[in-house]
Amino acid sequence: MPRGPTHGPPATGEQQPEADPGTVGVGVKQVIGLPSGEIERRFQLRGMEGTQLTTVGFPTGVEGGAFLYTNRETLSLGMILNMRSLVEHGIQFSEALEDFKQHPWVQRFLDGGTLLEYSGCFVTEGGLRRLPPLFGPGYLLAGAAAGLFLNTGFTLRGMDFALESGRIAGGVAAEAVRAKDPSASFLARYAERLEQSFVLRHLRTYPDYPRTFANPRLYGLYPEILTSLLHRAYFVDGSDREHLRQMLKGSHRGKASLLTLGRDLWKAMRTL
Repeated sequence: MPRGPTHGPPATGEQQPEADPGTVGVGVKQVIGLPSGEIERRFQLRGMEGTQLTTVGFPTGVEGGAFLYTNRETLSLGMILNMRSLVEHGIQFSEALEDFKQHPWVQRFLDGGTLLEYSGCFVTEGGLRRLPPLFGPGYLLAGAAAGLFLNTGFTLRGMDFALESGRIAGGVAAEAVRAKDPSASFLARYAERLEQSFVLRHLRTYPDYPRTFANPRLYGLYPEILTSLLHRAYFVDGSDREHLRQMLKGSHRGKASLLTLGRDLWKAMRTL
């Protein structure tokens, strides 16, 4: 079930722990139709080229981000926002998505497009240490339903994990049907094969990545500091110019200490 998790696994007689809202993302995606030539013109593409744009913390300061990527004759646009952070900020998801779409930088890519599809799901963002049981009597979990998702800050891995885990699960399910054996002991081979695949190997490389992205400074303070630094570097108004060292000091002064910056950087380097 690569499109989950809209509900939990079938009952197995064991009480499943409740999901932590801090490790669950609410995801919404819209598919917007545009002629292929118009997509190529707007994104400066040729032939089979494609592109993806991502943002962090905009427009709400909520943990999470937004994306916009090209297909042949459509654009996929959406957001994944942390459930707990949404509640703490008192923000409606629909309003956040519309604010993102109305930003001039985004709107110019969408003008004249036709909304073709709208979908939503929950995304488990707990990483390797929060994976649910991947199999049990009569069921297998794959894709997002199994929490097979990886965010390294440079890449968002979900589709390829869903395809590969779904392929493996389908093969094991077919074997179970032929053997007329849906027991947990038979279906355990799914977990064994998943361990040998790139899916769990890559998740094991970054077992603690959620710790880095649970830092609220990533979604408000640090974008603010970076924006201030770029403004100081590029804005020309006739005033005296600053050295880069002075720009850096002025951008974070009163907002975050060097110790805090160093700790966050060290944590990111260790987990990513």
